[in-house]
Amino acid sequence: MNTRALREYRNGLNLSVKQCEMLTGMLLGDAHLEQQSSKTARLKIEHCIRQQEYVAWKCDMWKEWVLTPPQLKSKQNRLGSASINVWFNTISHSELFEWHSRFYTDCRKTVPKDLALSPLALAVWFMDDGSRKSRECRGLYLNVQCYRQSEVEMLRTCLERDFELTTTTRQQADGLQIYFPSSEAPSFTEIVKPHLLESMMYKLSC
Repeated sequence: MNTRALREYRNGLNLSVKQCEMLTGMLLGDAHLEQQSSKTARLKIEHCIRQQEYVAWKCDMWKEWVLTPPQLKSKQNRLGSASINVWFNTISHSELFEWHSRFYTDCRKTVPKDLALSPLALAVWFMDDGSRKSRECRGLYLNVQCYRQSEVEMLRTCLERDFELTTTTRQQADGLQIYFPSSEAPSFTEIVKPHLLESMMYKLSC
């Protein structure tokens, strides 16, 4: 696609309500917005190869924003072993730059003060960064190690306000987790289960 055609195509794009809800969950989770210019940013999605179906679903939900299908790449971890990840980028766009301005401060991902969660946003966030505590415990958690404690408290307030979900925090070696005790698991499951992919149902307690 030449520069003029790409510019015209980009100008015809607008985020749908569903894409905005997904974007909220993805940015709270594993997604990144990369600033491309003073006015545009692009969305980058990357997961391990075991979650290839999940990446394909995200790509399909954003298909008009994606010019190149998901790609595989080898990634070296800090211990020197290699893994295979699957990833894709969207095109750069001014609307995504607005989201970058909300979710990033000094190149660090933050929690926007106007954050609002929908069931779809919570489900995507959980598929990205959540799991059950163990086979023996019905409790669930969200990994929020990249956020400061004050931001984690903002997230807990949103969960209480938007879904009446009571949470606690768990200190881990690399930061905090938001924990949903077993008493909250049925309510949490009722909210997110309609939006979870079949391949991600293992993350729930039921």
